[in-house]
Amino acid sequence: MNCKNQYLKIVLSIAGLSAVPIAIFTLTSCDGSNVKSLVEAQPTPAGLYREYLSETRGQKELSFEDLTAYIGKWQTLKDSVTATMRRDTTYRAHSDIREECILLHDSVRAELSRLAMSKPRTYKEVLILKERFSSYTGDVELHRSAEEIRPFFAELDKRPACRGNKEQILSAYRNVLAETLNNGIHGNGDLKKFIEREDAAFRAFLSGLHELGEANMADITRDTEKCCSEVFFAAGRKEITYKDATIYMALRTDRRLIQNAVSYTHLRAHETRHDLVCRLLLEKKKENTSPRIYFDLYII
Repeated sequence: MNCKNQYLKIVLSIAGLSAVPIAIFTLTSCDGSNVKSLVEAQPTPAGLYREYLSETRGQKELSFEDLTAYIGKWQTLKDSVTATMRRDTTYRAHSDIREECILLHDSVRAELSRLAMSKPRTYKEVLILKERFSSYTGDVELHRSAEEIRPFFAELDKRPACRGNKEQILSAYRNVLAETLNNGIHGNGDLKKFIEREDAAFRAFLSGLHELGEANMADITRDTEKCCSEVFFAAGRKEITYKDATIYMALRTDRRLIQNAVSYTHLRAHETRHDLVCRLLLEKKKENTSPRIYFDLYII
């Protein structure tokens, strides 16, 4: 009886030892296709982008609430994909995967822009969207620095605007830009001086906007862009900090947006019956071609 029990133990031990390599062989050969399919089933960055792009293309138009939700979903997806590609050396080693993601990223941007323009939007909605998805919303130090600079912009309204007829106003505007380009910007003093003088010329320009409809101001637009570039060239030379350059120019832009909105309202309040008819005809023509208000989707 003891011999029989010992024999059974030997047989079972041999069977157990044999079962291990058999199981390994089975998993690596017979079940190899299943393992491969599981690996392939894992979502890839490009696959996630394609899925989101397909979903976005299926939308004809979106309300402001739905548009906000779509952009929020896109930002979450983009951040997740970016983090994955930075962490995984496999994606970093294959430039073709990265290139595909870049192309898909651009396609998503185009689709979101299309949906943003699928319905008329208000300036309030644009500002809400910018504030909600700004990457600087939680930057306490940046907000503190901006608050320190705001008094400078608040004082600008106390300074007189340029005076004169439309030719004199445009001449003064051109002189401000030309002198700034000639002298350059080499510090915070020059930056503030440029903003002060430009603001005085710009306010005068807006006050006489109803008389300047036919004036050619392409050179003013061009030279304004050059002056703004001078600010960041100065930051590149370390004559001012990039933080100051960014905050001053951002607050300048905010101020001009508000000035434009106020000027447009004032212009509408003083338009004649002839002006009203012409504006309505132009707006009707524009409605047949493209939306009147465009979203600036910089958070994407």
